[in-house]
Amino acid sequence: MERDQAAELFEARRAPLLFYIRAIVGSLHGCEDVLQEAAMICLRKHAEVPDEAAFEGWIRRICRFEALKHLERHRRERPAGSERLAQLAERELTEAADEVADHRLDALRACLGRLSPGARQLVQLRYGDGHPGEEIARRLGRPLNTVYVTLCRLHKTLADCVRQRLAREDGHGA
Repeated sequence: MERDQAAELFEARRAPLLFYIRAIVGSLHGCEDVLQEAAMICLRKHAEVPDEAAFEGWIRRICRFEALKHLERHRRERPAGSERLAQLAERELTEAADEVADHRLDALRACLGRLSPGARQLVQLRYGDGHPGEEIARRLGRPLNTVYVTLCRLHKTLADCVRQRLAREDGHGA
C-alpha cells in the first residue's frame, strides 16, 4: 500500500480509532498520544499492508498494541473496566467494518455482472477457484503474459467500477 493511501485511510478512521483507544486507555490525553504513535507507525510501515481491505484490522491491532504499551507505562492510571470497554469497542468496530465490506461486496458483484462472459470466466478461474496464472494460461490456450495483462486490466476495471458505484450510492458521484 502506498503511503498517501495509508494516510488517507487512517484519517478516514480517526474518530472510530480514537473511540477504540479511549475505551482501552481511559484518558483523552492518553488516547491522543496513542493515536499519534499509531499514525507514525502507520506512515512508517504502510508497505506491510497488502490492500485496503486488510487496513482496518492492521491499524486496529497497532492501536491496541500501542494502547496496551501506554497502559503499561502508566499502570496506576488505568481505569477500572477498561478491558471490557475495549472488547465492546472492538465488537462495534468489527460490525461496522463488516457492514462496509458487505456494501463493497454487493458493488463488486454488480460490477462482475457487467463483464463479458470470457472476462468473468477469467476472474472466476483466478480469484474464485484460486488457479495460478500458469494453469489458467494452459487451460485457456493463451500466452501467460496475455493472461496476466488481462487480469491486471480486469482488476483496474473492477476497482474503478466499485469505486464509482459506492460513490453514487453515497451521493458523492455522478
